[in-house]
Amino acid sequence: MPGALGACAPSLKAAVRTEFPCQSSSCVGSVFQKDWQEPMHGNLKPTFAGAPPVADAGVDLAAQYNVLRRRWKVIAASISTAVVGALVLLMMMTPRYSASTQILLDPRKQDVLQSQSPVQGLSLDTGLVESEVTLIQSFKIAHRVVDKLKLDKDPEFVGSRGGLLSTIRSMFSSSSRSGGPTPVESGLAVTPAQLTAISRLRQRVSARRVGVTYVVEVTVTSEDPAKAARLANAIAEAYLMEQLEARYDTAKRASDWLKERLAGIREQLQVGERAVAEYRRRFGIVDTRSGTIDKQQVSEISAQLVLARATVAEKRAKHEQAQRILRAGGNLASIAEVLQSPVIANLRTQEAEVARRDADLSARYGGKHPQVVHVRAELADIRRAIRSEVERIISNIRNQYEVAQKREQSLKESLDRLTGVVTENDTVRIRLRELERESESNRALYQSFLARFKETRERTTLETAESRVITPAMKPSAPSYPRYSVVLGLAIVLGAAAGVVGALLLEYLENGFVTAEQVESILNLPVLAILPGLEQKEFDPDEKGVGIPSFVAARPLARFSEAVRSIRVAVSLSDVDQPPKLLLVTSSVPGEGKSTVASSLAMSAATSGQRVLLIDGDLRHPSTSKQFGLEKARGLVDLLSSSARPEEVLKAFGNGLLAVLPAGAATKNSPDLLGSQRMLQILKSSREAYDLVIIDSPPVTAVVDGLVIASHVDKIVFVVEWENTPREVVQRAMSVLGDSRDSLAGIVLNKADVEQMRYHTTYYGHYNIYNKGYAKYYRE
Repeated sequence: MPGALGACAPSLKAAVRTEFPCQSSSCVGSVFQKDWQEPMHGNLKPTFAGAPPVADAGVDLAAQYNVLRRRWKVIAASISTAVVGALVLLMMMTPRYSASTQILLDPRKQDVLQSQSPVQGLSLDTGLVESEVTLIQSFKIAHRVVDKLKLDKDPEFVGSRGGLLSTIRSMFSSSSRSGGPTPVESGLAVTPAQLTAISRLRQRVSARRVGVTYVVEVTVTSEDPAKAARLANAIAEAYLMEQLEARYDTAKRASDWLKERLAGIREQLQVGERAVAEYRRRFGIVDTRSGTIDKQQVSEISAQLVLARATVAEKRAKHEQAQRILRAGGNLASIAEVLQSPVIANLRTQEAEVARRDADLSARYGGKHPQVVHVRAELADIRRAIRSEVERIISNIRNQYEVAQKREQSLKESLDRLTGVVTENDTVRIRLRELERESESNRALYQSFLARFKETRERTTLETAESRVITPAMKPSAPSYPRYSVVLGLAIVLGAAAGVVGALLLEYLENGFVTAEQVESILNLPVLAILPGLEQKEFDPDEKGVGIPSFVAARPLARFSEAVRSIRVAVSLSDVDQPPKLLLVTSSVPGEGKSTVASSLAMSAATSGQRVLLIDGDLRHPSTSKQFGLEKARGLVDLLSSSARPEEVLKAFGNGLLAVLPAGAATKNSPDLLGSQRMLQILKSSREAYDLVIIDSPPVTAVVDGLVIASHVDKIVFVVEWENTPREVVQRAMSVLGDSRDSLAGIVLNKADVEQMRYHTTYYGHYNIYNKGYAKYYRE
């Protein structure tokens, strides 16, 4: 057999067919469906079999963004649905108009009855402002407005609301405002129609504080813009009237209570003053302006005694200091009185002068000279005078100390005598002071109540509201409900959110391979190339029945051809020392385009000048034979059963370098034929006769035919349909290959939708920009 194949090689050149026999689009089948716009040149990131899977480093924002771009139709449909629904809802709604008025709660209380400035300081805190806001929305204010404007006869406030939307609104309306006692319990006479009008009016009134100011904005909503303004002004007027009435009622009640209480306090004051006068008369107590006489004397002597004690302490300190110096034999000249004495100072000056003269004369005449003796006698006299003056000062200090002691003792004795007299009168005076304090308290309370009563009585005749309207309500020009921009904006946001969730959910449910990174991470295999899907108009624009292999030969620079060429380069680089010659092309399940990949790969290699043999090893479904119009020709089965010679079954195509061995006759024992020794001999002879042998094998999970051949080839190219083939099926196929998995050169992702592909990874988006610069070459 090797000799036969080797001998038939020259005859192949004579049997070269210059064009493909296929004349229909069935040569391509339904393999490629999308428009090709970018070539995918294999696995541009170096990844090798046996490399660890790529770890997920967290949320890939770029990947999530690509998911949203890829699923933009889902998001657009969701937004469109939400917008349409919002428009329908807006058409069903009755427009309403809102008018607003602003009320200033003036914190500067203007009171002309006060003795101070009529404009007082701030008195409204946040809690009081919020209380006023609640009062504006209260039942009483609404009752006033209903009575004044006769809203109990207005169909908008007492008529049937009808309609689904109105019913829903009534279910969720803020009925909490009507909490508390019912009108009947509060003594208010209201009819059912008034009650209904009040309830609906309160639902349409809203009040809020403007920032941190004392301004309250009151807004009323109505179906009539003029009525909305009228209602808002009526609410403000009713609130001001309610304030005036409340202040008048409060002042009147206070005046009545003060009048009643004032009579009782006047009687208590008269009783207390009579008790004080009677007590003074009984004990003969007479007071001066500065108090009683005995107490005045005690106060004066006490002050003198304090000064005397201070003087004694001072004199004692000086005396004790002098005594310590005398006992210790120290220098008495260090005493302050001595140092301050002018006599001592004068004597010290004289002593210094005489001592100077003594020293001068002694140095000049000697110690026995009459002048020296005279000077020394004079110096002795001066020193005796100094000692005498110091003793006099010390004696004076002692005398002053003794005098101060006697004065202190005298003052203390006088104070003791007076204190005894005062103590006898304390009991009487304590009771008197109690009576006086009680009388003074009654007098102060009476005066305060009297002033307050007069002020309150006058206030009932002059009451002004503490609030005023600073911005009256005007007729609105545009409806405030429904807010079309808000509703449509919310619909767009919700629609976009639902669309994003739907897009992410669809992406999560997607179970196929769409990127090379997924293949490398899950299968731990490199991606040789990503083949784009082609529509028939791309490779057969004139509908002449041209197949994809012919497209590869006719347009070698096209994007698809570039991707096929990248498969050949990747396979040859998988083993640089011994480039593989026997190449098996297979897949997991039928319909993934493995036959088209095998044919295109063979035609690409032949176009580059290699001698290529393409064997249709799929004896059950010979797709390759159909692509070349050889489905009825004898082929591999006939060659294996020895019913045909090699030169009878081999068909040359293209430039004569491509030989095709079709499947041949139908058989029921294809695994036995493919695993026979004769098949091994054919493969061995083919390796010697051709530069590259490509075998189109059946899917490995469907039948065992491919597994029989897989162990005898150099490399295996595994075709996976982009996005459609489940990952579990591909993983199952990898496990079915068993030991032959080591021969896998890599994965080919087939039928890729490149428009969607560039949204899966950032790389393909950049690669699209690169390819636009070479678009003119791809069209050649």
